[in-house]
Amino acid sequence: MKRLLILSACFFAGCGTSMGMITQDAGQPDASVGGGSGGGAATGGGGGTATGGGTATGGGTASDGGAVELNGGNTCATAPDVTAGGVFTGTTDAADAGITDDYGPSVGSCPSGGAASGRDVAYAITAAVTTSYTVTVTPLTGSFDPLLYAQLSCGTNACIAGTTLNGPGQAETITFSAPAGQTVYVIVDGELASKGPFEISIQP
Repeated sequence: MKRLLILSACFFAGCGTSMGMITQDAGQPDASVGGGSGGGAATGGGGGTATGGGTATGGGTASDGGAVELNGGNTCATAPDVTAGGVFTGTTDAADAGITDDYGPSVGSCPSGGAASGRDVAYAITAAVTTSYTVTVTPLTGSFDPLLYAQLSCGTNACIAGTTLNGPGQAETITFSAPAGQTVYVIVDGELASKGPFEISIQP
């Protein structure tokens, strides 16, 4: 019916040779409407920002789960800054990346690592004003039993919070106050020398 009306109109108005260009049936969109097939919006974006995760100053990249891939430093001297908070993924099971057993909590409010602590990585927090932080580390394998503790100076008797309450495959959480202008090092370690991948949430 639509085609008949178009042809009739052209008969009286004189469409010329362009008449054959308007012959699609109802319900089929004209491919020329909307500017053709070019100019689509790019998906994925760039820059490595994570949907739902925090921002990291250590150069992390986004992962599918919304966390940012940002492993801790092998020592406190190479710890990435995570003062702004966020959700990150990392691993203590990366010998090829130089991850070794550098620290072991044993004094103050930090729990001991059992017979031996495992490989460890460190994250750095330096708050401009005194700020309370809650940190949760969640192992991504059932065999990893994480130790989680915070120190004002790595490898010394300066622990301000720590936990190893739960068993392998279970999350650990600490809450502590980061003093203004001082760097707090959050250490992800392993109880009884266990090691593995993890997700860590750092929330001011």
